[in-house]
Amino acid sequence: MVDKPRNSPDGDYLQEAELLRVLGHPVRLKLLVLLAEQPANVKSLWTRLELNQSAVSQHLAKLKSRGVVKGVRSGSAVVYSINHALAARLAKWIGSRRRG
Repeated sequence: MVDKPRNSPDGDYLQEAELLRVLGHPVRLKLLVLLAEQPANVKSLWTRLELNQSAVSQHLAKLKSRGVVKGVRSGSAVVYSINHALAARLAKWIGSRRRG
């Protein structure tokens, strides 16, 4: 994420705006909600989302490049989890609203 001095007009909200920008795609929101439930590998995620592996991997790469998720190798698979406190809270909130 881009850091901007706090004394600039938009510096106070720059990190939050960047987070919302990266989450501004329905597939990435769904991924985050699933990862808020439990860490998962790509196969588990694309199976649950009914998308192809390539699409899920691309969305995870975007989330990872912004520090929203992290991947940890487990054998031959990479297990993804949320790596951003605000993103985790948002995902749990969105998930509870979708279930409610």
